[in-house]
Amino acid sequence: MVYKHGKHEIELFDSIHNLPILRFQRLNKYQMQSSEIGNTFADYDQRTVKIIQFLKKGMTEEAVQELENRRQTVFNAFNEFTPMGKSLAVLVKRIDDVEYHDYSPDNLDRCLEHLERIGLGFSDAITQLKGVKKKIETELVVYFPESFPKNGDPETTSLRVKRVNAMLERIIEGDMKHENVIFDVEKQILERDRPKVWNIWKSGNMEKTLEVDFHKFAVAVTENTNQDLTTISTFTFYATVEHLKDKFKK
Repeated sequence: MVYKHGKHEIELFDSIHNLPILRFQRLNKYQMQSSEIGNTFADYDQRTVKIIQFLKKGMTEEAVQELENRRQTVFNAFNEFTPMGKSLAVLVKRIDDVEYHDYSPDNLDRCLEHLERIGLGFSDAITQLKGVKKKIETELVVYFPESFPKNGDPETTSLRVKRVNAMLERIIEGDMKHENVIFDVEKQILERDRPKVWNIWKSGNMEKTLEVDFHKFAVAVTENTNQDLTTISTFTFYATVEHLKDKFKK
């Protein structure tokens, strides 16, 4: 997709058919960082709300980890690190005649500086990102529903429905006996949404999982088909994963 901004052209990877798998994985990382860490006051407030929820349910360990994540939110804000901006830069193929083949952190910063120089405001950039992201997510759900279910985790969805029903019954019956049910269900939901470790110096951190561990997995997938990992599209990668699953299932 080519997006026109004044006299400038911005070409974006906007489909799983043209988005390289390694760019897609990098996009996922920054999207997760944006969702679970962020860099704005709203992100700070979201972390605080989650901490309170964990403490109310007696989940001290999770509350401490969320506090660690909130510290990183402040660190990101202080250093003007914007995961959402990085997500957009990952999807940029070229700006006018300048192509961005390299999506290392430093080159992503250069891409964002280039967007700023041509006058693309942050809000306009995020609007474009949301549109492209929605299209990519829709394609993944349509083509690979087993790996990317439409309604997310079905068990969490079921728990949320159970919580709503219990709350309605409490209102209709005026009986506080449903409080314990609501408490237990809310705790189960939180247990399925424990905060992840983003501190790169700690074991089990998401940075390593999303970068190193995924790369190992991708190498294992492509070496069975002699595909080039650096150029394979997201569509071809997940089609290959499904092919290998079917092949070794027999």
